[in-house]
Amino acid sequence: MDKIVFLDMDGVLNSGYYCKRNNCQRWLEENKLQLIKKLVDETKAKVVLTSYRCQYNYQKNLIINDLRRFEIAVSGIIDFVNNKNIGVENYLAKLEKDVNFVIIDDVDYGYKKTYPNHFIQTSQWWGLMGHHVEMARKILENIQVQK
Repeated sequence: MDKIVFLDMDGVLNSGYYCKRNNCQRWLEENKLQLIKKLVDETKAKVVLTSYRCQYNYQKNLIINDLRRFEIAVSGIIDFVNNKNIGVENYLAKLEKDVNFVIIDDVDYGYKKTYPNHFIQTSQWWGLMGHHVEMARKILENIQVQK
């Protein structure tokens, strides 16, 4: 079964703590990119971006280029309708086969209600951490997850 990581940027691949310390010189933190790289390599998952920044070509290209530096390919970007939850729902509906997926975001756009067993919420202040990656791996591998 194919696997997808629906991935946000702000509050996931960067953090308020990092931004405050570094004046937001770079958008994406290298240690967060390494964590996503580990998840993608271990699970063979595809990455679909859910960041609102992807609505703007310049920002979208910066994000994709940062991911490419870590050999993380972007398989898609959700359509931004009313909110991200609907975008994920529409993306999944267009797929021709069943997939296992995880949504990683610092904001709950209705994910907890719609996808309670597939949503991992990070902290805007700290972003993605090792325990989030472990939870995501378990979700993608269909291993029982305790939250």
